[in-house]
Amino acid sequence: PVVFHITSATVMNSFFIPRLGSQIYAMANMQTADNLLASAPGTYRGISANFSGGGFSGMVFNVKAMSESDYKRWLAKAGSSTRTLNDTEYLALDKPSSDVPVTYYGHVNPDLFAQILNGRLAPGGPLAMKATTITSGGEMGPIGRD
Repeated sequence: PVVFHITSATVMNSFFIPRLGSQIYAMANMQTADNLLASAPGTYRGISANFSGGGFSGMVFNVKAMSESDYKRWLAKAGSSTRTLNDTEYLALDKPSSDVPVTYYGHVNPDLFAQILNGRLAPGGPLAMKATTITSGGEMGPIGRD
């Protein structure tokens, strides 16, 4: 399963992948969690299910469920990125935008989620999410955004 730890920098929002699980809210200074496990490989549509202003209708994403061997290849590809998701990059991501391509981060500041959760980084408010994949060998660290 994948465990999502979710918060918001400002506005209340919600995270929803209808074919994989229930909707869960994202709220400022609060952390919620959701555990999702696909029953079959495939691409599943996810949405922001709470109206949150301009661009709301475009707040959709695809979730790719795959075999463990395919996942390990994807993880190696994503992990090979030289980009780092840090405070500066997060603040740049927070600026209003649309139709942004998938971004891979090989490194993530381990304190970033806590900074957002505790209001130390509270810019304009995208959903802040940390995904951790649980395997039979234990936890694999933060994996970025896809």
